[in-house]
Amino acid sequence: MRRHMVTGKLHTVCDEARCPNRSDCFGRGTATFLIMGETCTRA
Repeated sequence: MRRHMVTGKLHTVCDEARCPNRSDCFGRGTATFLIMGETCTRA
């Protein structure tokens, strides 16, 4: 999954929030993508 995210320039909520559980989610093949840009503005 990581390779697809890098080559596709995809950003996930998990990465932007620096979630400590992202390896668990990615290991199960799940992720929530940011579709309107690379930075989450809901802070």
